[in-house]
Amino acid sequence: MLMIFALLIFLSVQQITIIEAHGGDYALDDGLPEKFYVTHEAWFNISVRENKISSSMIKSHRIVIGLFGEICPMTVTNFITITKGLRRGQSKYTYKGTPIHRIVRDFVIQTGDFTNGDGSGGKSIYGDKFIDENFILSHRSPGWLSMT
Repeated sequence: MLMIFALLIFLSVQQITIIEAHGGDYALDDGLPEKFYVTHEAWFNISVRENKISSSMIKSHRIVIGLFGEICPMTVTNFITITKGLRRGQSKYTYKGTPIHRIVRDFVIQTGDFTNGDGSGGKSIYGDKFIDENFILSHRSPGWLSMT
């Protein structure tokens, strides 16, 4: 499951959904310490609607995500693969169409449960779960991303 730590802009919104996702290799010099390098970039286009049944979009926004593939290579590979979309038998692993299922003002925005859409599911390209790689990085400020 993907968690995006950020300030909440739309407090009264009931339904936010990822409408498009993209991931790939990217090099970015963003001022992080030398030992941390953004190796991949992904983005989500999200739609904001008044509620779950509304068909009219209020706004759409792009969220761009820098990923540290040297620090967490398995996690980044999993994230990028699902962002691009993967078909495994009858199952499709993709964030496209996944709702943002939890918003806590000034704390967390959670999405990425492409199996149940409510935070209770989720799979990886490695199976139902895979081992935590490390805890080197921490959330220094709003905008940091975690996989749980």
